[in-house]
Amino acid sequence: PYLIPSLRMNVAIYPDEGTIITTTLRIRSNDDRRVDADADAASSLPPLVLDGDATTITLLSVTMNGDTLTRDVDYVVAPDTLTITKPMTLGNDTGDDDATTTTTTTTAPVEVLRTDYAPSPYLIPSLRMNVAIYPDEGTIITTTLRIRSNDDRRVDADADAASSLPPLVLDGDATTITLLSVTMNGDTLTRDVDYVVAPDTLTITKPMTLGNDTGDDDATTTTTTTTAPVEVLRTDYAPSPYLIPSL
Repeated sequence: PYLIPSLRMNVAIYPDEGTIITTTLRIRSNDDRRVDADADAASSLPPLVLDGDATTITLLSVTMNGDTLTRDVDYVVAPDTLTITKPMTLGNDTGDDDATTTTTTTTAPVEVLRTDYAPSPYLIPSLRMNVAIYPDEGTIITTTLRIRSNDDRRVDADADAASSLPPLVLDGDATTITLLSVTMNGDTLTRDVDYVVAPDTLTITKPMTLGNDTGDDDATTTTTTTTAPVEVLRTDYAPSPYLIPSL
């Protein structure tokens, strides 16, 4: 029921205060009539719902046509949405009387020091991904990495040098992706013995023989993952009450 002909964002980064983002939206009725906040027609429009993430972003203020709105009266903040409940007078498709809504948010500053970084003990000279999409089975992704020691020495899995290398940790998302298998140099690894799966990481604990910087004896590790198929029907969609002509 809404159109958003324009969206403007101002991003200000302050070392001590964090990042402050001011977002201004022009909002318009999604038909050729004019909607007055005091008329019955306004009650037929649902609240305006905007996506967000209250766990990482703090909402400082919301204004409409220059007036500051009141939290829990004119708008409601949920963990992942901002819902503006205050009725608004909306212009028609000529742009007359568009409502202007501005949100100001902030994120806390994050201190990152040079001492927080360390060279990785591993190099990954190449990564190859094969993506196979099956309507009934979902998407199966096979990822193959070549892994190398990050110096000019050769590391043998059976030597003491191998014990000085930490496990290889790869990022992932176990809530949406299912790990089917992990292989190293053609051998299938055993879960909870050779590797450990956490909600957002895959940690390969099995020691590996690694080549030096010439590429001799690089280890080859392959992971196979799948995502469940998602059925999306035409009936799942409905016209939005808003338009956003620009962002």
